[in-house]
Amino acid sequence: MSGSWIAGKTAQSARPWRSSKRFASTYEQFLRDCGAEMLVETARLWVDLGFYSDAKGGKFCINGVTGPDEYNTVVNNNAYTNLMARENLRYAAQTVESLRATEPDARRRSVDSGTSGRRTTG
Repeated sequence: MSGSWIAGKTAQSARPWRSSKRFASTYEQFLRDCGAEMLVETARLWVDLGFYSDAKGGKFCINGVTGPDEYNTVVNNNAYTNLMARENLRYAAQTVESLRATEPDARRRSVDSGTSGRRTTG
């Protein structure tokens, strides 16, 4: 049995559940309570690990990582890691903007938590 078959079947079985109103309200509550904070903190991790490289035309790079293939350790700009970081950064920014408009207190908690001695994003 191939891994893609299993992944495909898992994604298909999750579709009806994802579209349910129960999932949407539970997910939104999770984002307000603690999910947004996790997104912001993991986004901060990527920003701390990465840098803009003049040698790569000013692109954002993350060096010295091990991706899903643990046999090739400590590589620069692993595609999987870079794409995962990009999605995390985008979704964190999207979530903060959404909470800014709808739940200012939740946005404040998620952005300002754990930032003593570090820069805060506003």
